[in-house]
Amino acid sequence: MARKLTFILVPLALVAYLVYSWVSSLPEVSPLSDPDVEVTSKNGEELFWGRGRCHVCHRIGERGYALRGPNLGDSKDGAIIPLRAQQRALQLGLTGGTDYLIQCVIQPGAFVVPGYSNEMPEVYKAPISLFPSEITAVIYYLKSLDGHTSSVPDIHLPLQLMSAFESPAQPEFRVRGDVATGRDLFFDSAGPAACASCHVGLDAEGDPRSSAIGPDLTSVAAIRTARYLYDKIVNPDSNV
Repeated sequence: MARKLTFILVPLALVAYLVYSWVSSLPEVSPLSDPDVEVTSKNGEELFWGRGRCHVCHRIGERGYALRGPNLGDSKDGAIIPLRAQQRALQLGLTGGTDYLIQCVIQPGAFVVPGYSNEMPEVYKAPISLFPSEITAVIYYLKSLDGHTSSVPDIHLPLQLMSAFESPAQPEFRVRGDVATGRDLFFDSAGPAACASCHVGLDAEGDPRSSAIGPDLTSVAAIRTARYLYDKIVNPDSNV
């Protein structure tokens, strides 16, 4: 009975810690219909570095700090992203760089850059839940990074994207664990979870620490739902 109770309570406590240890990363609730954001590089930039949470995985040149995904600026990962997108499109048999960027956002697992893991979430699903107009603005911003963009965005997202949109609200799964207990379990190398043996997390002071063998979890609540985190803790080998 005690082992069964531990199996239930430990994941809940860990999810509570991961979800609430970086409260500022939690997305704002989106409206229920596409707000028709004007497609400009400025709006795309605000979304990239704000509600879109792109900066959780990517940096652009010297801007940002994320290491989960490739640096989208001119860096060791390649040329600045508009030029790199053209090159990748040729490699993958896509029509052009725009199609590659669309694929990266809509189907992030279709092509994973060598040296990185398939960690990018589908941004039109919870908890990020970007609408088509917002996704279009982000892509337009990325295309503008080399200083060459058309006055009329030539970005055409799949028509079925809106039907795949997922609200950030997850009322069917509520976290009832204790944050402090979850933090202790995360960093206790001799405990039943010992998450910090492989992952980086935020300590009580909000500083990242521990191992980087596995994915960085310091801001994982920004891009993953509580349901996803619970499932990964209970069954860590799923969708590795």
